[in-house]
Amino acid sequence: KLEAMKEVNNFMPPPPKPKPQIDVAGEEGETEEDEAARRKEAEELRKRKEQEERLEQIKKEELVKLEKHSEPLRQYLMTFVVPQVTSGLIEVCRSQPEDPVGFLAEYLTVYSQLSRKRAKAARLAAAAAATASDPTATAVTVQAAAPA
Repeated sequence: KLEAMKEVNNFMPPPPKPKPQIDVAGEEGETEEDEAARRKEAEELRKRKEQEERLEQIKKEELVKLEKHSEPLRQYLMTFVVPQVTSGLIEVCRSQPEDPVGFLAEYLTVYSQLSRKRAKAARLAAAAAATASDPTATAVTVQAAAPA
């Protein structure tokens, strides 16, 4: 009874306490839990990887669509805008004005006005050539070419 209440020390080394026996069924339960956790982690990793692959595929598809839809705009810019802006920038470099942005804006404005006059003259010349070949369409062709 005394031993139950208080540890008795009789100056001898205490007997070794028995090690708790590990239940084999308990170990299997832990390994099953560990295995389930590993499977769950592997599944989450696989899902994340699939989602990243789907996102990459979507990005590629959208890039292809963007390239396809931007092609007409790119052609327009390369045909009508870039050559004029390039020539304007070359003029800015040659003259080196105090206000290069204002100079470029003025250059493009003047170029636009000249371009319109040239287009109008070309339409009138085409109308004149058409009337020379067909005298009955004279009034109709000149009227159609003039409002431009």
